[in-house]
Amino acid sequence: VVHLHNVDMDNIGLGYCCDVVETPCDTSPLSLSANIERDTIQHEKAHNVLASFTLQACDSQFGFAVRQRIHADFVVVLDTSDSMKTGQKLASVLATIEYMMDVLSENDRFALVQFDETATVLFGLDYLTAEKKEDILNILQNIRTHGNTNISDGLFTALSILQSREGDIPISRILLLTDGLSNRGLSHSEMIRKLQHEELDENLTIHCFGYGKDHSSSCLQTIAFRSPGGLYYYIEDSEHIAETFGDCLAGTFSTVAYSIHVELEAFDGCRFIKIRTKFPFRSVKQMKKYVGSLGSMYEQESRSVLMRMSLRGLPKCSQNLFRVTLRYKSAIDHSSYCHRKLVTVARNQEPSNVPMNKELDRQINRVTSAEAIDKAISAASVKNFGTAEQTINCAIQRISTSITSSDPYCRDLIDDLKDCKRCVSSHEIFAKTGIHEAHQYSTMHNQERSVGMRNERSTRNVGYGYCTTQQAMQMEKAAAAISSYLAAYESPLESSV
Repeated sequence: VVHLHNVDMDNIGLGYCCDVVETPCDTSPLSLSANIERDTIQHEKAHNVLASFTLQACDSQFGFAVRQRIHADFVVVLDTSDSMKTGQKLASVLATIEYMMDVLSENDRFALVQFDETATVLFGLDYLTAEKKEDILNILQNIRTHGNTNISDGLFTALSILQSREGDIPISRILLLTDGLSNRGLSHSEMIRKLQHEELDENLTIHCFGYGKDHSSSCLQTIAFRSPGGLYYYIEDSEHIAETFGDCLAGTFSTVAYSIHVELEAFDGCRFIKIRTKFPFRSVKQMKKYVGSLGSMYEQESRSVLMRMSLRGLPKCSQNLFRVTLRYKSAIDHSSYCHRKLVTVARNQEPSNVPMNKELDRQINRVTSAEAIDKAISAASVKNFGTAEQTINCAIQRISTSITSSDPYCRDLIDDLKDCKRCVSSHEIFAKTGIHEAHQYSTMHNQERSVGMRNERSTRNVGYGYCTTQQAMQMEKAAAAISSYLAAYESPLESSV
């Protein structure tokens, strides 16, 4: 039964927004809002304007315990090439997988794939009963490093496992862990081209973890971004493996909505010029109607999409610009939800000196940061370090002169850009760790998701890095728990060649 709520009209500097929520508001895991530059736009003239819509996930009111949270399928894809035996990398990863056995329930499913010269399925996708967990722990004790690195075979083996899965678990995750470059199987470019043609489930998310300085952060980020909400995690050393994994798992465990779809429809006199997001949107009617898949969302998460639109000159009127329709399923009870937002503006004599909508300005600053970092990485990759620094400086200047420049979130953006400027400032820094650090900032701000970056700098504000309460807690717990498992994997691995 569809329950229609009373239509709620508002005019609070966001344009005239009409809400239609077709399911009860007090149980909705997500809320939908929209923003536009100003609510009155000069009539009789054409304009380019910016707008955004935002999805906000509920707080932790549902009290997720192990049996209350949504269940998921996990496929861990583990690099066991020779380079993984150095610096306790493999030992730390195996201890982390043992930790997963503690926090996953019998209603979750798990598969383990290792790759060196080729990929091998060590444990096929199955429910994690106590007996199966014991089997996995025995497998972990016998994993050894060997040979070269065939990332593509590991990745596509994991995809084939999930493509052939049965059952009604909606959420799936591939966790790909590597410390090197692919030197067997498909090259990085060949692998990415093949991945672009794969039919991926809308609720599959691929997270890629790059250890040390010798992996391709560009390749891993591209793989992750192929799936909605996918992340690239940079792990500088073995000490940070546990907390980074804890951040990742806590996100999945606190999922509140999945199968999230958005439809954008522009009305007469309005066209979409650009949708600025890494999430996949496809055109239904060029410049007029688009549909996008946003995957799943964790509790407390916010996700915004920035749009540039063109408006035709019109006589004085009230103009319907566009409508956002949001559909998704609840991870709590699997009910279907639908929200709609109609954005209308007055076409009239435009008031002078009307300030930009602040929430929209924050999103402009976020996208400005993410796009500048991406462009700087591209410039530094071809050794144009001066261009890279200039690109970052322009973004810093733009944010510093915006109306939200003193906002804590925007001050963090500026500090992140300053860090990225250092990352792309010279060949020595960029080639060593700068490229990975810059890709991590790019991932975080493009996806509006935590990538496990701690607030270790006194200049950053509380809540830095999109980290939710659950993720902050789980990072600490994972680091403490995994340290107790590590000794079991150190000695055997060090004695094997």
